[in-house]
Amino acid sequence: MHIHAAEHQELTRFSLQWRGITPIRVLHETGMSDAGALIAHGRGVEEDLPLPAEHAAMTAVVSYPEVYLKHALRPPLQHFLHLVITVRS
Repeated sequence: MHIHAAEHQELTRFSLQWRGITPIRVLHETGMSDAGALIAHGRGVEEDLPLPAEHAAMTAVVSYPEVYLKHALRPPLQHFLHLVITVRS
């Protein structure tokens, strides 16, 4: 499944304020992570990193470094690579 989740930290904060849950935790709690996920962007997930790591064999993050650099954001790649989550760009 390809999904845009946690595209940036502000969306994660908004989700926490509005729903009380992060986008990555929604994927985890609804079982969507169990099916395998290709998560586009994955910014603002630092507090949720253990969740996609549980499904590292079936989960990957698609990173767009050019977009992050355009908006002066640092890509979160080192977090995912440290947990052995596949990163594609």
